[in-house]
Amino acid sequence: MIREISWYLPNTPGEFSRVLKALADAGVNIRGFSVDLSAPYSKVRLACDDVETAKKQFTQWEYAYEEARVFALSMPDAPGQLLRVADLLGRSDINIEYGYVTLGPKAGEALVILKTNKEEQAKRVFAQAGFQDHDRIPNPPKRS
Repeated sequence: MIREISWYLPNTPGEFSRVLKALADAGVNIRGFSVDLSAPYSKVRLACDDVETAKKQFTQWEYAYEEARVFALSMPDAPGQLLRVADLLGRSDINIEYGYVTLGPKAGEALVILKTNKEEQAKRVFAQAGFQDHDRIPNPPKRS
């Protein structure tokens, strides 16, 4: 499982860009994100490679943020893979509270970020099914 940061961002032009610039200037690599509109604010969730630096930036801007533990599952980027996860959890009476997908660190791989209502049970289900749950956001190989 990884740590994810979320916060409420005013729905005004340029606000998201301002936050992303500050994170980029601090060297934080965003590997995945989700934005849920709820006017006049949106809830933004970030999966990044340096949670501690991101938290320092949020503190400087006086944004209240939340931190959550979420699954970061590697799977082939192919039809039916997300269905496989949803079926496994549903059959085990585990609810998906939210999720989003980003590209995995390898070509042809997806990284699925999921929050469930039964964390320990979901860990067992994923392990038994052979899913790799990362303990940090894997970065893609560096280009030469």
